[in-house]
Amino acid sequence: MSLRASLARVDALIHATAPKSAPTHSFKVLDERKASGAIDGATGSLRQCSVTVESTPRDDGMAGAGGLRRVCECVLRVRYDSAGVGSRRDLDVMAGEDADALIDALRIGNAQTALTGLDGVAIDADDATREDITADGERVVGVLVHIPFTILYHEAV
Repeated sequence: MSLRASLARVDALIHATAPKSAPTHSFKVLDERKASGAIDGATGSLRQCSVTVESTPRDDGMAGAGGLRRVCECVLRVRYDSAGVGSRRDLDVMAGEDADALIDALRIGNAQTALTGLDGVAIDADDATREDITADGERVVGVLVHIPFTILYHEAV
């Protein structure tokens, strides 16, 4: 399996995650390679997601000399715009519940590794953070959730 295939599996896990509130608005993983796919420009959106690669894939050292098992750090970012959500509290609750559901989905994905070729996803719920999205440097117009995780996969020969 390649890094690209591993990320495609992670994208599928995210897309299949059922939101706890407002379930008609599912998670949509954006294609950051396209200009229209940048999460920073995804205004007026709910549950727009991107997964970015934050490190160079490297041998994890656990498969022995010359092993082909790789590890790579990534970050899942989920954008929530406040328009149409209701109160700030509603927005915060939605973002918190969704972060919990996404973390669980990525962890549960570990149980399916034999079927997918992805060796695992290491994730610590304590590392998830949230930041306000502001307009004019003052008015809060949304929230951006960051969930760092590490993927482990075997490089195809």
